Formats: sequence, C-alpha cells, structure tokens
Amino acid sequence: MSTSALQESPNDETHQNHQPRHFVPGIYGHLTYLERILQIAISFTFFWLYAIFVFLLYMAKEGFFSYDLFATGGFGISVFFITAELQVALISLSTFGWIGLIKRVHHIAGSSRTLENKSLAFMLVAINVALTSIIVFSSTMETGEKALLLALLFSVALYLIFLLIAKTRKIWKAMLFLFITMTSISLTGSPTIVNLLHLGLKTYGIGGGLKATAHYQGGTATGSLILLGPDNAYLRMEAADNESFTLILPRNSLFRLDIHKNAAPIKR
Repeated sequence: MSTSALQESPNDETHQNHQPRHFVPGIYGHLTYLERILQIAISFTFFWLYAIFVFLLYMAKEGFFSYDLFATGGFGISVFFITAELQVALISLSTFGWIGLIKRVHHIAGSSRTLENKSLAFMLVAINVALTSIIVFSSTMETGEKALLLALLFSVALYLIFLLIAKTRKIWKAMLFLFITMTSISLTGSPTIVNLLHLGLKTYGIGGGLKATAHYQGGTATGSLILLGPDNAYLRMEAADNESFTLILPRNSLFRLDIHKNAAPIKR
C-alpha cells in the first residue's frame, strides 16, 4: 500500500475544521444537541408562564381571581394553554414565516434548482404576505391593537425561525429579545392582550363576556360569563344603579347553565 494513500488529504482536514458545531463528532456535538434541547424546554416554559400571566391580566381587569382554576383545573388549563400556544405559533409563522424563507429563496434563485422549487418558495412568501394583509385591513380591531398584535406575532415568528435554523449561540440572544419584547408588549398594551384572551374564551364558550343564564338552588341569574372554572362559574351582573358585581356560583349548585354564544354580549 502506498504511503500517499495513508496520508490525510489537506482538503479533508480543512473540511473537518470548518464543519458546523452541530456536526462535530464527540462530546462537543452531543453538548450542542443538549443545548438545543435545553433552549426548546426553556422556550416552552416561557410560553407556558406567559399564558398564565395573560390570564392574571384578564382576571385583574375583570376584578376577580379564580383559585379553583389553578388548584383543581390543572389538566383543563394545560390543554387550553397548549392549544393557545400552538395557535399563536401557527399564526405567527403563517404571517411572518416569509422572513425565514428570504434566505432560502435567495439560495434557490442563485442555484441550479428547478423552476418548480423557486415557484413554491415564492408562493409561500405570497401566502404569508396575504395573511398579514388580512390582519391589517380586514380586522375590526383598532389601529393600535393591530400594530400591537403584529408586533407580538412578529416577535414570536422571528424567535421560532431562530430556534429552527440558527446556531445555538444566536438562539440565546434571540430568546432574551423575545422575553423582553413580549413582556414589554403585554405590560404596555395589556388591554389588547386581554381582548385576545376574551376572544379565545368566547371561541371555546367558557367566558369572555358571553351572555349566560344560570339556574341554581337560589334562583336564576342572567349576566355576562367571565369564566367557567373547574369549580365555579363567574358571572358579571349589572345592578339597578348601573354598578356591576361578580356573582360566583359553585358548579355543584347549578341545575343548568345556558350559554348563549350567538347572543349579543351584555353591555357594562
């Protein structure tokens, strides 16, 4: 066997030295994978806590606190939070996912890929832009609320893109940016964030100001359903002097609860 066959090619050595971190064999490659898993876990935890934070803003605005929601409604609130997080992620990527496609489209346009691949990439960009335009021009929200919602969706989409394609060191910076941005948006624009939760609760028919009639042991009450918790139903009632109060009815005392999803909400 010739000695030249045993020698390592300089090109191979250069190629090994310039491999991305996540392709480096050995302990460093495993640490990078573990770091990415840790980043995903921290991201999921943050979105989970953010959903709880939005619920606290909602309860503060409505002037009540649902102990049973956190004490005995673990599974139900978990399903609601996970569903809400997936919806936010999907809407964010559906409106601003084109940011991550720009680099891909540029790569395809400068390569020898087929016209079909180029057309598919540009079509995805067009769909994202169209969905963003729908939010801007077709929504019934005020201009400030639209801008706040788009800023929130943009922040989430940008972070998810970093989480999917960026290097681990850049993801930490993007994570810090997301935490600061979403917290600032929620504190400065809490009415808009609360309104989004209103919409979510109405969609599932468990609150958000839907008109509801409760038949319970003490009689009948009609008001705005703030929240249908695991143990209690919270109704906003209007007094004769135009003052409002919260009626808390244990669910085990209810004979029937009629929720009118198609009825106009009771004005406060």
